[in-house]
Amino acid sequence: MATMWGIHNDTLTHELVDEGFVSIGWDELGDLSTIPNGRAGKKDALHELHPRDSPNRIAGRAGVA
Repeated sequence: MATMWGIHNDTLTHELVDEGFVSIGWDELGDLSTIPNGRAGKKDALHELHPRDSPNRIAGRAGVA
């Protein structure tokens, strides 16, 4: 039996398994290593991109980015 991990992704579907790679983050955030302050920084960046999103939605997105 093969082991498979669940990976959050906003664009690709079967390509992750078929082509054997992992995709991390969202294109709109760019290089996550340039966002300071860890999860709080990601929340700030996501809020700027999606100002109408609820705080819970922003927190959820930041938790998987």
